Amino acid sequence: MHPSDAVAHAQSALEEGDLGAALEITEHVIARFPRHARARLVRALISIEQEELDHGLDDLRFVTSAEPLNARAAVAYAQIFERREDIDRAKDEARRAVELAPDLSETTVLEDALNILGVDVDAVPVTWGVFARIQLRSGWPGAAERYGYRALSEHPDRIDIRLTYAEALWRMNRLSSCAEQCTIIFDRANDCVRAAVMLAHILAERGRMAEGQDLLSRAGEIDPEYDEARRMLAELEIHRLVLPDPPHIDTPIPLRGASGVSSHSSERLASDGGSEEVTGEASVDAGEMSGESDDVRAGVTPNEVRAPSDSSQEVQDVVTKSPDHASGFGVSHVSTGLAITPFDWARDLIRRSEWIEAKRVLQDIVSDGDFPVVEVDALLEEASDYPKLAEFGWQLLGDFRMRTERPQAAAEAYLSAARLKRATND
Repeated sequence: MHPSDAVAHAQSALEEGDLGAALEITEHVIARFPRHARARLVRALISIEQEELDHGLDDLRFVTSAEPLNARAAVAYAQIFERREDIDRAKDEARRAVELAPDLSETTVLEDALNILGVDVDAVPVTWGVFARIQLRSGWPGAAERYGYRALSEHPDRIDIRLTYAEALWRMNRLSSCAEQCTIIFDRANDCVRAAVMLAHILAERGRMAEGQDLLSRAGEIDPEYDEARRMLAELEIHRLVLPDPPHIDTPIPLRGASGVSSHSSERLASDGGSEEVTGEASVDAGEMSGESDDVRAGVTPNEVRAPSDSSQEVQDVVTKSPDHASGFGVSHVSTGLAITPFDWARDLIRRSEWIEAKRVLQDIVSDGDFPVVEVDALLEEASDYPKLAEFGWQLLGDFRMRTERPQAAAEAYLSAARLKRATND
């Protein structure tokens, strides 16, 4: 299971009022990644619900340092100040949250902020900072830079505005000016992931690859799947940075045996990208989820897992995982019937529109490293033909081509992903 999947489950548990499960899942992620910003945010929200406001503030200080543009964190700050009857500061944070909300689809963030302000959205003035973010999101960094400069002249202490201004400069390839702004940002928000990604890219462009990669790896302590870095670097035609494969963690106890958590989610990768042996506990969980009693009657050993079932006819063959592919989906053989490869599995999931699981299988195929390059390229290009997988597929293809030392081909894939993202935003 990826850390972000666990955090999403924790967020869902929190929204459903199951604070115990939400906290247990969150602590499970934080135990492996103490500086995971999204996990720390969920823990802050849990602390607010439990009236442990000091603990919530400690986590929020880190989250806002790592993600100055996080609207949910700004609302959480406002809620704490409101509960402490510091109304002025609560309203200041609520106004900032409204400015940071990406769009009106962020209904929960907007509603919470507007409730604190006691107004509706039409009563909130549109600021230069908002204009700058809109222009940047729309793919017009020149206009974003002009609006950002105006906003910064009015609010020089607003790190969120300075970060937007710095990103506009970065996208315009004004790298020296961007580096200056990033240095200022680090004075106030020394954990800022977006600033770290931009500065890492700038260092790499200046031939200081080791420093750039080191800075990127430190950002990876906060965003271990490098989601922010992947999104930002996809905007570039080409870059020299190498993004590690997303890490895996053990499935948190509240999620073991839960519907929708597949047995391979219990596998995990070592922090350096290598594989770790699946624990006995994880194997038991996998057995429970695939129907252990049925498997025993059928003579299936605990190291075997069932092939995915077809919606019209269940596939009865049992696939045996090769010990050489403990970190991926490498299937060495089947005990009876037709061979089912990871590529067949991925295509079957795509055909059945199981997009989330298909993404996981595609990611594991790329992470495996032993499959023929031509076959992986072809599979990812096929996946990119499906609208639900297009942006993900091109981004993953870019990462794979970078890993296989084809930077020009990677740049083409990243550009396709960026175009799709821009079209979606428009």
